[in-house]
Amino acid sequence: MITEARAQERRQFDRFKINLPIEATYLADGKQQTLRSRSINFSAGGACFPSTLDLQPGTFIDVRIQTPAGSLGSLFSGSVDENEQVLIRSGCEVVHCAEEGQGSGDYRLGVRFSGPMRISHSDNGSEIEETKEITPAG
Repeated sequence: MITEARAQERRQFDRFKINLPIEATYLADGKQQTLRSRSINFSAGGACFPSTLDLQPGTFIDVRIQTPAGSLGSLFSGSVDENEQVLIRSGCEVVHCAEEGQGSGDYRLGVRFSGPMRISHSDNGSEIEETKEITPAG
């Protein structure tokens, strides 16, 4: 079992406990499925959120996260008000899935952003999109 202290040593980005709406889409039996949840924590490298699905590590999903621009700090270089809502979209890989209680059917998913983050917002009715390559530090 990996302790929180050991997991923190392996992380390349600071994680922040923040409750953001998350929408994850994935393929199951050849059909696109959607999971709606709220984040437990979030970083430039990934996110953790509750799920009723037991998605295996290595599963690829697409996520959409809605957040105020100000919560992104220097990650968002656009000239947008910090309170304006922005949409983050990225491909992710499930890196862990832990059941919250034996037989509960409730899981905690940890995902790593595996593609560039696409950050978009509206400016006077037209959508503006920026693509960010997140490169691990050091």
